[in-house]
Amino acid sequence: MKKIIALLLAVAMLLGLCACGTKPKEFAVNEMKITLTDAFKERDLEGYDKSFDSSKAAVFVLREDKSQLGGLTLTLKEYAELVRSSNVNRNPGAVKEEEGIFCFEYDNKNADTGTVYHYYTAMFESGQAFWIVQFATRQDDWTKLRPEILSYAKSVKFQ
Repeated sequence: MKKIIALLLAVAMLLGLCACGTKPKEFAVNEMKITLTDAFKERDLEGYDKSFDSSKAAVFVLREDKSQLGGLTLTLKEYAELVRSSNVNRNPGAVKEEEGIFCFEYDNKNADTGTVYHYYTAMFESGQAFWIVQFATRQDDWTKLRPEILSYAKSVKFQ
């Protein structure tokens, strides 16, 4: 009898935890939409079109109009390589295509706090712009949060 009661309590706890989970929430930045969760809050951050943060991760969005590239005609992969080369001081990994997304990753230590963050930088293209959508989380949490962050990256779409 004790085992049955313990099992019922365990099931009730699991159901309770599931009910407390976050729900998907779509955010818009100009013509881009991204689905995160309602745990994220929209923020204005200098240097970015928009940023979003939660207790587990942050997302930074930057739109670069193609006309600002000085007449260069770039493919999305070439643009990703250009962004990576602009961040060479952070020792980024190579540009790779992962599930249809051009991206690179790197770690960076916050000089003020000593915390090391992992950055997953994804590039996208809409009609007249390239987009950098960068996800950051504590390095210690990256392995656990990777599938969730990849699902956020794959949710990016354009109107």
